[in-house]
Amino acid sequence: MTWGGRLITSEIIGKLGGADVDVIPVEGVASGKSGSSEVLATIDVPAGETWLVAAVGQITTGGSVSTHWPEIHLGDVKITRAPRGTQGLATNATETISLSIRRSISSGSDAFTGHVYTVKM
Repeated sequence: MTWGGRLITSEIIGKLGGADVDVIPVEGVASGKSGSSEVLATIDVPAGETWLVAAVGQITTGGSVSTHWPEIHLGDVKITRAPRGTQGLATNATETISLSIRRSISSGSDAFTGHVYTVKM
């Protein structure tokens, strides 16, 4: 995730309240029709807890124009028309959420390779 030109890493996320950061490697490819989704990771948040969940990774796309780039979803948060390269998103979660990639074109494939970071708040 970039913010002000800086990459947010587990080191920075780990400094939040001195909390322990869990890191889940994630890799997945979506190659279905336009509108189809592929779940890349499921994050189970225990009842009564709130977690900060962040996903950071490299996106490769099957489409060469922005209208064919995929959406990346983390719970209710999304990147619409996610371009190639390093992307990230974060949200607070109080229940099970998923990281997924949603296709915007039927040809080729879209992929995400990175990590999901979780911190109990």
